[in-house]
Amino acid sequence: MGAVDPSAYKDVLRVREAWRFDIGGLLMRMFSAMTVLAVITTLTLCGWEFVRAGSVSTVLALALFIVGPKVSKAIDERGQSKIIPYAVAVALAGCAFLVAIIEYSLPWWLSYVAAVLMGFAPNVPSIARTRWSYLIESGCLLRGPHAYERMPQIKVAFALEGVLDDASYMLGPSVAIALSAALFPTAGLLFAIVVLIVGTALLLSSRETEPEPGWKPAEEHAGEVPGDAAASGEATSPGDAAASGDVSTLAAVNKPAVKQRNMFFSSSVVRAFFCVLFMVGVFYGAHDTTVIAVGELIGNPGLASIILLLGSAFSIVGSIVFGMLKLSVGLDKQMLVLSFLFSVSYGLMLFSNDIVMLLVVCSLSALFFGPTLVIMNTLCEHCVPSARLTESLTWVNAGFSLGTALIPTLCGVVIDAFGAWQGIHFAGILAWTVFAVAFVIRPIVRKSQN
Repeated sequence: MGAVDPSAYKDVLRVREAWRFDIGGLLMRMFSAMTVLAVITTLTLCGWEFVRAGSVSTVLALALFIVGPKVSKAIDERGQSKIIPYAVAVALAGCAFLVAIIEYSLPWWLSYVAAVLMGFAPNVPSIARTRWSYLIESGCLLRGPHAYERMPQIKVAFALEGVLDDASYMLGPSVAIALSAALFPTAGLLFAIVVLIVGTALLLSSRETEPEPGWKPAEEHAGEVPGDAAASGEATSPGDAAASGDVSTLAAVNKPAVKQRNMFFSSSVVRAFFCVLFMVGVFYGAHDTTVIAVGELIGNPGLASIILLLGSAFSIVGSIVFGMLKLSVGLDKQMLVLSFLFSVSYGLMLFSNDIVMLLVVCSLSALFFGPTLVIMNTLCEHCVPSARLTESLTWVNAGFSLGTALIPTLCGVVIDAFGAWQGIHFAGILAWTVFAVAFVIRPIVRKSQN
């Protein structure tokens, strides 16, 4: 099957070009992680009803789902440095507008406008993973005065990004809520503004790691002649065309780019991964909602935070270990096995009737959450065109966001009608849908792997 390679991360961590964009990406991630929960905390601390505050948070989550892929599509077509500053500026304007609404007691419905503007925040996990794919697959790490002898593995780089995802969701909401509670209600949102500005500056300063629009893996360039590039419609840099003296190629380069269809509608494999992560999101939305309900039922709301933090910590451990595994089986089989382990372990919530068992099940099961996301993103990287990777990854992970945004209402109905523990059992049933969908979409994935 494979072996454990403790040195797997050495090749990734020694890529000094990646340090700036990864640190910047962590800070930018914290903005999105902070705002969804910080909005609820900020508004309720200001005296807003929980339902109204929750509706603003839901609008923000839906805006991230709807707008995010469009922003990522523009990033793939025009380049990160051309689009990210404008998208960030809109998101910052929305956050500042929400602060102004609170501070100056403006009409409450304007908060929905602010939430939509905040939804323009770029999808940083997709942006960072695309940079790693570009660095590794384009071969640029093999060139130049500081060329690397050993190339990092995509799976290991994506596992590292998975750790940063979990770290942001552990730290971001906790810091935002603590600041709002300890200082003043809008402190969390103001801190989110600061980390987004600093993170964006760091990421954009790493220009040497920015993918060129229309880039392709190095092996696809091998043996390619200018005529082939022009015939395939792939972009060639004007400098290369001019240097070769090929007039037809230069004309093709200068021809306006054809507007591409969005990847969700044009790629069956993107839709397949979207469906799997949608069910993962549905389960996690139910998981978080019902765990909070149980904490309130036993009179210890803080217990929910402990369970959620432990889950994030175990997920980080799972991602790190998975990155070190050298497996001989195919990626589609790894997806199937991980989704099965995910469903089996979280499915034990169906039999959880006391806090101790719930704590153990939710903590240990999280070992398979991080690896499941890592393999989904890694498979997506193998199945879609490199020039459309940011948009594809954004669509795939948007499935998770949509699932988490939609399910809490249904869970609330179950909890109100049958009780908090029945809600836990309902979440355990939902866990099995992840493996079911992964099993159904596997043929599509096997057919689409590059």
